[in-house]
Amino acid sequence: MVYESCFKLHGKSLLTLRELILLCKNGFPDGALGLARNLFEQFIIISVFEAQCEGVDRDRMVEKYYADYNVQRYKNLKTMCRYAGQTEKMQDYENELAKLRKQFSVSKLKDYWWSGHYSFTDMCEYVIEHTDGNYKTMVINLYLLRCNNGNGRGFLLGIS
Repeated sequence: MVYESCFKLHGKSLLTLRELILLCKNGFPDGALGLARNLFEQFIIISVFEAQCEGVDRDRMVEKYYADYNVQRYKNLKTMCRYAGQTEKMQDYENELAKLRKQFSVSKLKDYWWSGHYSFTDMCEYVIEHTDGNYKTMVINLYLLRCNNGNGRGFLLGIS
């Protein structure tokens, strides 16, 4: 299951990279920057899978990763129902989310809940802490590029 998810993420990454190259080549750097952020997120997700211990823990993480599709779907449907005034349907989606919380023994289904980290920054720091020196340097540099705040300086771990 881990290899299947990594295979899919690698395929998505290659497609994203191809689109990124075409955008840069044809003079659309802003669009390329948005795709570069997606590519970096995919890189971190694969790295989290890789850094996780072998066995049941990793398999459970991948199972949660796939379940996150339904979590995001139910959250979005619930929001749409709230704006449409469909409280009965909204409650149905909340019940589905409650089932998923119970199934995976989690109290909150925030973004990246499946990884055991509740923010992208936490996942990046986890990858940095659980990798060797060269890999760690690469992740920090990529993360600083992602966190560029407009004046050429990043803001990871208090760096500014």
